[in-house]
Amino acid sequence: MESYMDHVFSQFNLGEHVTVSSRYVKKLYMKICAQAVQEEGLSQNEMDVILFLHKYAAVDTAKEIAKFRCMSKSLVCKSVDSLTGRGYLEVVHDRNDRRYQHLKLSQRGRAVVQKLQKAREAFLADLQQGIGQEELDVFLRVLSKIRNNARKEVERYGKNRVGSYDRESRETV
Repeated sequence: MESYMDHVFSQFNLGEHVTVSSRYVKKLYMKICAQAVQEEGLSQNEMDVILFLHKYAAVDTAKEIAKFRCMSKSLVCKSVDSLTGRGYLEVVHDRNDRRYQHLKLSQRGRAVVQKLQKAREAFLADLQQGIGQEELDVFLRVLSKIRNNARKEVERYGKNRVGSYDRESRETV
């Protein structure tokens, strides 16, 4: 028998499905990660910075992390300051331009990565229950298109800060 929630969810449009699903996914992710490193006292943003630097070591400035993680630069900088002060990150000044600070995981940061990676594996296993590889591949292709469409629209809205935005003509009026 269909539950009341299932009935309501079945009437959602694409935007509602994406929004609500992403919130559930994020809640699960945050709970699993927080539990894995509970003794470290890290915020979710700090965990995200650590995992990002581990996976994408060449993308190592606060500005780049903010861009690729779709986070505010001030939030990333706050996390970086905290992580640096607590010994999870090291700052290396650029040889050619000392204004640029490259971020590297310290030994303490790398130790946390191991715990977070195990948590991430559990998270992915939970999400993929009952989903075959073919279904997952199709979903990821569609999700990539949705993400790219959303990113383009975010950039377009950002360029048109003054005035209202007419979606049909894609012009500011």
